[in-house]
Amino acid sequence: MTKNKLYERIPRTLIKIISWRILMNISQFVGGWLISGGNLSIAMKIFGWSAVINSSCYYLHERVWNNISLGKKQSIKFLFYEKIPRTLVKIITWRIIMTISQFVIGYISSGNIWIGIGMIGYGAIVNSTIFYLHERIWNRVRLGKKIIE
Repeated sequence: MTKNKLYERIPRTLIKIISWRILMNISQFVGGWLISGGNLSIAMKIFGWSAVINSSCYYLHERVWNNISLGKKQSIKFLFYEKIPRTLVKIITWRIIMTISQFVIGYISSGNIWIGIGMIGYGAIVNSTIFYLHERIWNRVRLGKKIIE
């Protein structure tokens, strides 16, 4: 018996990036503004850098996870479904990438190592929560899912 491949099409990934970027641009701006003590210039730089760098990271992360079948199961209602442990492992891999990214973006936007460190802490709490919720919502969306037999 051949196991079916549960696959997400590239347009689905692109739409997920757009919804994710809207959430993250707001979060990164607010986080940058809070961490910098209300410095609008630093917050805007963090906003801009994260839109470019983190969008690329998100696309690559999604495409890699698309090829990993761990925690995916077929579903009549959703075509296929990701189990919660898969989402949690995706959060861990995403958090590793974002820890590096957020430090670099915070530091290059401000020239201050403490803002870079502050962005790591903010992202670990706020953005990880948003990532989890975003993944669980998209898990229920059938758009762009495909089963390859």
